[in-house]
Amino acid sequence: MAWREDAQRGNVRARPTDDATPRRVVLHATEARAHHAARYGKSGQTRRMYFVLTEILTTDRVCGGIIKTKTCPPHTLATQPLRGDKTMLSKRLLSVFFAALFLSACPTVVFPQTFSTATGRVLLQQADGKKVPIKGATVGFYRLDVKGEFKATTDDTGRYNIANIPRAGTYAVIVSGPGAKPSFFPGLKLSVRDANDFTLETGDGSAPSDEQIQEAIRIAAASGGDANAVRRAREEEAKARAADEQARATNTNLNAILKTGNEALKNKKYDEAIAAFDQGIQADPTQAVFYRNKSLTLNSRGLERYNAAAANKDAAAKKAGIETARADLKLSVEMAEKAVAAQRQSKTGGGNQDNALRPAGGGATQGRGEELPFLETRAESYRLAMRISAQVDSDAAVKAIQEYVAAETDSAKKDKAQAGLALAMLQSGKIQESAAVSQQILASNPNNLDAMFVYALALASDETKFKEAREAFQRFIAKAPDTDPRKQQALDTIEGLKPAQNTNTNRGTRRRGN
Repeated sequence: MAWREDAQRGNVRARPTDDATPRRVVLHATEARAHHAARYGKSGQTRRMYFVLTEILTTDRVCGGIIKTKTCPPHTLATQPLRGDKTMLSKRLLSVFFAALFLSACPTVVFPQTFSTATGRVLLQQADGKKVPIKGATVGFYRLDVKGEFKATTDDTGRYNIANIPRAGTYAVIVSGPGAKPSFFPGLKLSVRDANDFTLETGDGSAPSDEQIQEAIRIAAASGGDANAVRRAREEEAKARAADEQARATNTNLNAILKTGNEALKNKKYDEAIAAFDQGIQADPTQAVFYRNKSLTLNSRGLERYNAAAANKDAAAKKAGIETARADLKLSVEMAEKAVAAQRQSKTGGGNQDNALRPAGGGATQGRGEELPFLETRAESYRLAMRISAQVDSDAAVKAIQEYVAAETDSAKKDKAQAGLALAMLQSGKIQESAAVSQQILASNPNNLDAMFVYALALASDETKFKEAREAFQRFIAKAPDTDPRKQQALDTIEGLKPAQNTNTNRGTRRRGN
């Protein structure tokens, strides 16, 4: 129709109504939209909003064929007359548009925060089941989502009131009071309930420290205020604290046990010392120092028993005493091996070695990497055990002593250990190696009695060297003190040796007789 084409060109003329009266025309939304777009352009946000708000536009006046809207009878939508090319409605809509645009550009819209009054009572659960109010109890509300702290003290009736506390957010509540155990209530929301009563158990009336409060808040915040999660976290932390306290108590007790054992060893109360070290081993089997100190104690007691038995004139008592001493030194070797194993286990992170325990017989302390004292005790235990012919593994003795000699830097201790190594080699059947080690020691220290005795024994093991063996024993006898039990052993050995040259001479005579 022609009037639609005119509308698209911007000249919207009257569309006759049913009564064909030219004074009153009806312009529908689609036609008005076309007219407005042609008249004012298509890009205006306000103009689009204008046509959204107006479903049907009507007019009762036509000026020069261009429609000017005043009212919408079907919808009673009031509009303003045109002033020039714009309407007051357009201005209003433009203002609304820019206001909306401004609000959409804002990252957040802050609304006024509502406040409340937290109230309630603090009660004490008595042993008889009755609940009584607590006067002077401290109630602290600690907000978990943002920083916020609100406190109050209860009155004579046990009631507390905290005014102007934000209703929003989740709170952790910590309550303490006279005669009560401090309690922690996580996940409380004032938006759900303003009035909250708290019942405490009977306790010492202590108040939580600032550190404890902060830790409780941290746990509650991490769990999102979930009461079950908080309870589980607190139970785990309680277990950890109990374990730490137990460890501290155990270590305190272990140090006391060690001190008792060391004092007994110092005073040569060997039985008491061994009993104390056994107690320490039972309390904490990972502590290497108890094994080491028990080995040292057994060495001392074993040598004293051996010397006493060797001096005994009663043959039966002498034999029994020597066997008892050998048992001590054999057990000493076992304890020394366990000490080294426990100490090495501590280096790999196993065992309870956090607190250093001081061994007896030296200034060394137990710690990770402090292995030399334990190697020394083990090597000495083997040396003493083999010296009185205790039944120990000679191959293990060689290995243990060699390990210590390689680690030791003190020359005097090294020579002493090497003499033990020579004896271990001799007892394991390595005679030539034993003689070589003994000669090496004697070259640097001619008065080393241990090396002299072992060298003489090595020579006596070869019948072609009986003469050299007799001479070596004679040198040992001349220098050894009368208290050295090996002196009598050397005299007895000399009596049993036959000169090798005499045996060769007799054999040569028989050959000539033939």
